[in-house]
Amino acid sequence: MTARSVSAAVETLLDPTALSELVDQPVRAGRLRIKPGVSVAVSLLRRGDGAPAGWARLLWPVSRTKAESSRRRAERLGLSTAQRLLPDGLLVEHGPIPADPRLGAVIDRAHRHGVLEGWEPEAVLRHNPLRRLVVAYGDRVVKLSAAPRPHDRELHLLVQRRLAVPEDLGVPTDREAPALGDHVRVLRRVGDSDLATRPDEVASRAAGGLLAALHSVDARQVPVDLRRHLEAPAPGPDDLVSVHARLLESLDTGLARRLRALHPLLGPDPARGPRVLIHGDASPDQVLVDRRGQRVWWTDFDRARFGSPVADLGSYLAEAGSLEGEALLTGYVACGGRSPEPPQLRQAVAVSRLARLVDPLRGGDPAWRERVGQRLDDLADVLEGAGPWRH
Repeated sequence: MTARSVSAAVETLLDPTALSELVDQPVRAGRLRIKPGVSVAVSLLRRGDGAPAGWARLLWPVSRTKAESSRRRAERLGLSTAQRLLPDGLLVEHGPIPADPRLGAVIDRAHRHGVLEGWEPEAVLRHNPLRRLVVAYGDRVVKLSAAPRPHDRELHLLVQRRLAVPEDLGVPTDREAPALGDHVRVLRRVGDSDLATRPDEVASRAAGGLLAALHSVDARQVPVDLRRHLEAPAPGPDDLVSVHARLLESLDTGLARRLRALHPLLGPDPARGPRVLIHGDASPDQVLVDRRGQRVWWTDFDRARFGSPVADLGSYLAEAGSLEGEALLTGYVACGGRSPEPPQLRQAVAVSRLARLVDPLRGGDPAWRERVGQRLDDLADVLEGAGPWRH
């Protein structure tokens, strides 16, 4: 492995034995964050039970000074990180979740202000290293982000008035933490599963009705500053091909060539046209359910924006089973939503699958090459009209 071999670095982190040797504990990779030629960060999961076990990253010489900076930040928080120079010139750095180089300060502030009192690593639902942490304990779910997200609470409260979502419980504000709410959200914990884990046609119809309610939000009802934030465009098909291809070029040129070969088949962006408030990442795992009362809530509006309704519908259908997808559409139309024409919906499904193309890699799957290759095959079938476009 040379200091310029991104592929070899990624394979090292995805090999549980090699990764365990790097961080001196039995772990496997969780989520990956790859910056070719700069760094590869990974969340760590215990080999036995999959519980969160911290984070690690490999740093190229150009970014090696970051390790010293994160070591000093961790020390100021009463924590420590470990680092070691490898024979190929890369530097490995690792530590516990509270010492995450970008999230550590946010976690500390949230703890000092009573938002994260008594939480344990086992309470972590999701850790995207250097970006995001989601913790669930008691009756609350706490979401922490490294980058400020000043519009999230205002958006959530707006949506909360129109459809069922987890209640926003707010965060403490005082002179010592005037912007804590820009990085931390506290929501009431609801439901006992989601529609990805437990598919259900009745709940899917209810979710479709709620999605129609979201799409009925009039832009004129949205405060001006929030409206400007929501008007930021999402990446289109051309952007997605470019981003994914650049990443794959550093890891597997064959996959990158296959993706570029599909580019001409994508056609115009199907999400053009009338713009409404959309979820931006609609999928069954974003719908929480309570099996005892058959209640349904939409969650995670991090990518909400003004866009075409077909973007949400295609996004959901790309991940849902055929029966649950039809049920969602039925509930959507019954509550006032308009079902797009099949060609537009097919194209929207294709764009959604393109957007999620490299998820197996980002999710730390050792067999990511095979998974991405299969996704490219499926995407080609949808674009060429040769295969099913719903699961």
